[in-house]
Amino acid sequence: MNALASLLSLHVNDGYVPLSAYDDIMAQTSYTFREVEEAVFAQGWMPLRYQRNTQSLSQKEQASLFHAHVLVIGCGGLGGHVAELLTRIGVGNMTLFDGDVYEEHNLNRQNFSTPAMIGLPKVTVVSKALEAINPALNVYPHHLYFNETNAHGFLKGIDVVIDALDFPEMKLFTASTCKEKNIPFVHGAIAGWFAQVSTS
Repeated sequence: MNALASLLSLHVNDGYVPLSAYDDIMAQTSYTFREVEEAVFAQGWMPLRYQRNTQSLSQKEQASLFHAHVLVIGCGGLGGHVAELLTRIGVGNMTLFDGDVYEEHNLNRQNFSTPAMIGLPKVTVVSKALEAINPALNVYPHHLYFNETNAHGFLKGIDVVIDALDFPEMKLFTASTCKEKNIPFVHGAIAGWFAQVSTS
């Protein structure tokens, strides 16, 4: 057992490690939050904040989420909500794409939009909020619109693509590009009170 695992063993209780252990270890050492969390999973333990996830996910599956890389295209009404839920469940790496900024008409439905955020890039606001929710998250924000020019470069190393786009043409392009690269693709759309979801 290495030094970090030895420190963690002093805090583990019934297989769970609380956030207070992370704080203690980071105060005593130069380890980052993510490094501590990686050591927790490597020892077969679970962060305490995921205790209720065990009703649906095994420790191994939770560790897989920690190492997974998800691309979320669109950080508005649907994408912002999806990105938050993925962060809370424990996805460890997330790339965000959105070339838009918050406007007043976003305030009625979009996560993280507040009057103070009007005019700011959605990916900047969302990425900071996600890091606050889960400090173990590696988040890569791109204040760009996902398109034919940049798509191929940003799909490398991605485990799944979440489509929260507004335009049908880009949805079709993204779906076909993911098929070409054998990357799982999740389509989502909202219109009024109705939602549509599919996978390929």
